[in-house]
Amino acid sequence: MNRQGGCRWIPVLVVIAVLGGVLAPAGRSGAQARPTATAGPVGNPRPTDQRGSADLPMWRGNAAHTGVHPGPGPKGTPTLLWHFATRDTAFGPSVVDGVAYFGSDDGYLYAVVTATGQQHWAAPLAAWTGAAPAVVDGLVFVGTARTADRSGAVYALDARTGETRWRADGAEVVGSITVAGGTVYATRLDGYLSAYVASSGKERWRVAIDASASPTAATPTVADGKVFAAADRDGRIHALDAESGTVIWQSPPIMGAPVHWRTPAAVADGRLFIIGQDDATPSSFAMLCLDAQSGAILWSTPTGGAGSLIAAGGRIYNAEGGKIGHLVAREAASGALVWDVGPGVFVSSISGPALAGDAIYVASSQGPLYALDAVTGDVRWQTAVAGKRSISPSIVGGVVYVGSKDGLYAIGGSDGGVSARL
Repeated sequence: MNRQGGCRWIPVLVVIAVLGGVLAPAGRSGAQARPTATAGPVGNPRPTDQRGSADLPMWRGNAAHTGVHPGPGPKGTPTLLWHFATRDTAFGPSVVDGVAYFGSDDGYLYAVVTATGQQHWAAPLAAWTGAAPAVVDGLVFVGTARTADRSGAVYALDARTGETRWRADGAEVVGSITVAGGTVYATRLDGYLSAYVASSGKERWRVAIDASASPTAATPTVADGKVFAAADRDGRIHALDAESGTVIWQSPPIMGAPVHWRTPAAVADGRLFIIGQDDATPSSFAMLCLDAQSGAILWSTPTGGAGSLIAAGGRIYNAEGGKIGHLVAREAASGALVWDVGPGVFVSSISGPALAGDAIYVASSQGPLYALDAVTGDVRWQTAVAGKRSISPSIVGGVVYVGSKDGLYAIGGSDGGVSARL
């Protein structure tokens, strides 16, 4: 099997190896390959990122889901460092201590060493694990959907070995897990929002709110001591006390009911931002801004996008349009348009842009990855990414990680000095 970015691996004709209780698929050449795997013993110490970068512990960058990533982004000309092949779609990773953790439609949760692109471990969850995991205090938290022979569950895996530390069955989860203050928050397909003790898996509380079933919106947001979750049937946003689960406020019905919520809530500077779609009018999308303390609606504006938001620096950024879309910046205080880049920027309306430093990174279901100036919207560079559905980049330590139909790509810069390590 060929690795890109200067690495070449020799095919290994091994079907399955079981190491310390974790199933580690072996590499094979060709498009039907199992994930490439030249991992050391599962019990080895976890690799350390030598670049000294900050971590990206969960989806959208943090528990408030602002879309702000630690960065920095690549310097110089974008360069493919490595490609880790999976048998089905790989999703955007969380990156902690030099390891990228991500799920795939092939039923595995992966840990890949960022400095080399080599597999550290692979955990067979035998269920859909498309949402990005949360990695906090040495544990990897992920939810799974129900399959024909296994119920959905919330898992806590050892970040070093991939072994299961605890598992909460019956909690079918399609969104990402959010972790804050030693508590794991999960929105379940049965309409409940559950909170678990991160260290043990004991359920602290469970509240019925008819939570959203959308894989993107079904992710609770935690900020300022509150947990925010969207409900489809009654078209409301709910704010609960993060410690007790007590309902603090419920917004009035928004856009009528039911509503198909398309993004998780993003909370910044006392405001909550979210995008919804009126089920009665499928083409009707709206971006809404609520007071995060009271739930009052501050403003709303039509939007053509269903992707996750960036909320930072007094602005809101999101992708709009169809398969060939554009990127839009608005004032957070009013929703007024600041700039609109497109249709030359071929981003999908479900793209989830990310902010690192003064640049916005956005990938497209059509393939290209873009870096844009956050102030002006000018395109700084673009580069092709193979495969499709590469829509959720992660930016850590001078590298952009992009999940795609055929695996995870790591893109660095010609001036970053990273490619010399590979």
